[in-house]
Amino acid sequence: MSFKRIVEKLQNDKENEGFLVLIKCGIFFEGIGKDAVILAEKLGITNICFTEGVCKCGIPVSRIDKILPKIIDKDISVVMYEYSPKGVETNSADKYKLLRRIVMKPVFETRKCLECEKCAYCDKKAKSSLASTEEILEGIDNILKEKGRLINLRNHDSENVGN
Repeated sequence: MSFKRIVEKLQNDKENEGFLVLIKCGIFFEGIGKDAVILAEKLGITNICFTEGVCKCGIPVSRIDKILPKIIDKDISVVMYEYSPKGVETNSADKYKLLRRIVMKPVFETRKCLECEKCAYCDKKAKSSLASTEEILEGIDNILKEKGRLINLRNHDSENVGN
């Protein structure tokens, strides 16, 4: 089962209804889709595109001790899982295991992404796995222009945009 399908399964499990679902994958706890929207809007965590129309947030494992109290302070129920593509513990068929379930107030969200036209990270060319290097660089340059700074790494110089 792919990571995306595991996320969908965990989010749709009846026992996780009303919970923010965080999945430890490598060095991040990830929130995908509705969970990324909650993390962005309630905690200000930056989103990136997971797939078209689906956001993703990553919380470094080294920072979960700083973020978890903020989630609890916001009175948000959260469930945390660990994902391992090779299987967890002694069962290679199980790709995830429950770490913690913290019951606070239920949180509900139906959107899987923020409004993409307002998201600087959602340039269709930059996120496409089929995009050429030039299209990716163009997408990155568009983000930098929006941020007021364009860096031309190919020429090793930078210029201020709009200044």
